[in-house]
Amino acid sequence: MNKEIRVTYDVPAVMRDGTTIYANIFQPADEGEYPVALTRTPYGKDTITSFPQIDVVRFAQMGYIVVVQDVRGRGKSEGEWKPYVHEAEDGYDAVEWAAELPGSNGNVGMWGFSYLAYTQWAALEQKPPHLKAMVPAFSFNDARKGFLWRGGALEFGIQVNWLLQSVGMETYLKKHAGKSDFSILVSQYVDEVDRYARDGYFDLPLNAMGWLKKTDLGLDLYPKLLEHPNDALFSKTPYSIDAEKANHGIPTLHVGGWYDVFLQGTLDNFVMQQKSNQNGSTRLIIGPWTHLNYTNVIGDLDFGMKSNMAFIDGKYDYTTLHAIWFDRWLKGKDTPPDNQAPIQVFLTGTNTWHEEQTWPPQAMQYKSLYLSTEQKLSETPAKGSGNDEYIYDPCDPVPVLGGNTLINPLFPPGVKDQRLLDERTDMIRYTSDPLTKPVTALGPVSMKLWAKSTAQATDFVARLIDVHPDGFAENLTDGILRINSASEMDSELTVDMWSVGHVFKKGHIIRVDICSSSFPRWDRNLNTGEKFGEGKTYQKAIQTIEYGVDKPSRILLPVIE
Repeated sequence: MNKEIRVTYDVPAVMRDGTTIYANIFQPADEGEYPVALTRTPYGKDTITSFPQIDVVRFAQMGYIVVVQDVRGRGKSEGEWKPYVHEAEDGYDAVEWAAELPGSNGNVGMWGFSYLAYTQWAALEQKPPHLKAMVPAFSFNDARKGFLWRGGALEFGIQVNWLLQSVGMETYLKKHAGKSDFSILVSQYVDEVDRYARDGYFDLPLNAMGWLKKTDLGLDLYPKLLEHPNDALFSKTPYSIDAEKANHGIPTLHVGGWYDVFLQGTLDNFVMQQKSNQNGSTRLIIGPWTHLNYTNVIGDLDFGMKSNMAFIDGKYDYTTLHAIWFDRWLKGKDTPPDNQAPIQVFLTGTNTWHEEQTWPPQAMQYKSLYLSTEQKLSETPAKGSGNDEYIYDPCDPVPVLGGNTLINPLFPPGVKDQRLLDERTDMIRYTSDPLTKPVTALGPVSMKLWAKSTAQATDFVARLIDVHPDGFAENLTDGILRINSASEMDSELTVDMWSVGHVFKKGHIIRVDICSSSFPRWDRNLNTGEKFGEGKTYQKAIQTIEYGVDKPSRILLPVIE
């Protein structure tokens, strides 16, 4: 390990249109040649939030030229930042620039999480010749599957939090810098951020949310979401990853978390590559992590130190994981061993790491658990027919409680004891008998639902829960489906609940909750059928969950032996 490193700040790189963007560079202090480890961020290269998972100093000491670059229009970089729009061409230019840096051996690897993962995929679409490996972590795939939309519903909480707080502040400060009333403008902006932390989420109509819709931020993403609800345009570049362009053999280590807001995107990206990338060139690691918490305590549960990103499976920390991957593909070292399983996932419940060869697992079989009389889960459909009802009131939505969220910290993600919602009457809970033996669920989960509503348009939410013998109700995964017309409820509905890796222990109970909201994670369906974004009023709806031989509502649980 090279103990001495050299740090150079604000190193310019000129893009093809003449825009200059800037990077900080950490590299060994000697005169040797090393691979480049590049990340591109909208969150500011000069702040620790650009790389909370990676120790860039130690990474450089391991023999890498570590480049942390502000994307166009962010931090110190020139130009106008339009989320996602310029990352493909700028990414290509940045990779090729990095390959020519003094001390570079010409091999470039990219790393980073969330938006920093997107910048990797965007660059890859352009096929820069010197990009040799990637580590995209906590990465979305199709923006309509958990980033902008989910099951037709707006990912309301993350969009308000991200646009107003995470990226909006810097954009706003730049826009109004130098104005005589600058301090007043900043105070007004901060007041609005604080208001949303308390009650601003309830504002109606959605298109009246001034600080997001107006041009104060110069960001047009939120207005587009309101003007084109759940439109297919969000599944295309630049908002989503182009699978055809991004799938051409680059060695990729995918990292995600069971409670990450982009969990399914990470899994989908791995599946996209697993057939074409052979010889160990594609790997997947899923821990019990959320989008911003990589420790062993995730919400209300401690999953043990081997789940911590600082001590993965008791073998290595996250920085070392990067070095092992890049050592192989950028330095040609014979690590890790070729017989290492391509998939390593953490099984909650037993709190152990587990290996698989493919996703979904080859041995996975779906087990149907049917909704039945007396709000039970049964292995066979109930004889005859039956139903349960609840009233959904948009004025009093079921609050989000843990899960795959990225909202204001007042709504923490991860495991949260669902007993806090036990007094609510606007949800139905279906439970199995106590298990006589452990059940390992690993793979995609979905809810097949037969339902009716007195509303013409409404939502249904399904959640999978492990009830412990002491009553603790551990949320595992969930999903939402937006119904836009009564005719849609004439057939079986499918609620995509993403994926799970969990062992239900002997004596535990499998539970499925059905309701019609999880607010403010997803926007409230007002039950009126008004044009999206313009609704000012709401009405209650009677929701009917049907079950039986003819209408076999059930959850499909992915079980492996």
